[in-house]
Amino acid sequence: HLEGLIFPGVKERPAIWCVRCERAVYPSAGVCPECASPRLLTYCHAWGEADLEWPGPHDWPTLFYMDPHQARETACAWFKIGPDDTWWQIHEREIAGDAWDVRRACEAFEAEHHLRVVWRKGDPKITTQRNQFAAKFEGQDFTIREAFEQAGFDFQDANSNFTVARDRLLQGLRPNPVTGYPRVRIHESCRKTMYQMTHFCWDARREQPSKRHSDFPALWRYL
Repeated sequence: HLEGLIFPGVKERPAIWCVRCERAVYPSAGVCPECASPRLLTYCHAWGEADLEWPGPHDWPTLFYMDPHQARETACAWFKIGPDDTWWQIHEREIAGDAWDVRRACEAFEAEHHLRVVWRKGDPKITTQRNQFAAKFEGQDFTIREAFEQAGFDFQDANSNFTVARDRLLQGLRPNPVTGYPRVRIHESCRKTMYQMTHFCWDARREQPSKRHSDFPALWRYL
């Protein structure tokens, strides 16, 4: 909290959670140093082959989110949803180029790994934004959405409610005492996602989220 992190508590390495205190602790003699409870869970938000064979079971649905930018590559992420409603991020990618380049790169990755994408969603602002994806057609500007539609890469608007998304993610970061692990899981290969999730901060006056390190946290918020 004092560091100004928007998503405090993201653990890249194993940590200990006290079920009774409902927070991360440093145990002493196998019990919580605050309440002396032995009900401790070892948890981590990063996952690897020891947790689940990548990229996850074929029958788990895959969700795709993207966030195109004016002067940067398109941030893309793929998530699988487990039967216990755990959210497993399986891949991240930043794709340079236009809407056709994004489509080709995404579909090639999905075909290679036999991913069953059940929906695609993107930053709702791109419905009207004009940037490097926009082009002239018969003298008329058209938006990023129209550029992607022309490329045959259709998507829905993601829900961008910041407060609701942040609250759900904070809950999802907490280990579930039944399953023994949190709902938010980030594959160990998604290095930029993990870095940004652990460095995404409020601005100096703690009133607005910083623009720095915001790309992949935005995709988690949309999810």
